Amino acid sequence: MGKSSASPPPAPDYEGAAAAQGAANKETAIASSRLNNPNVVSPYGTQTWSEPGGTRVFDQAGYDAAMAQYNAS
Repeated sequence: MGKSSASPPPAPDYEGAAAAQGAANKETAIASSRLNNPNVVSPYGTQTWSEPGGTRVFDQAGYDAAMAQYNAS
């Protein structure tokens, strides 16, 4: 009289999905950081960006000289 029903599908792997999404988010953040932090060379000085763990360099002397020249003109 009773039919046997099919077994249910396996439960989703939420932990694996969360780990994969976290890795994808990290890669996206790194790519965005590279795109949004260019090196800049202008009359006011230079700004050099490097990867995390490196150093950010700002040419204060160049900036001050450029500003003095700009203010004098």
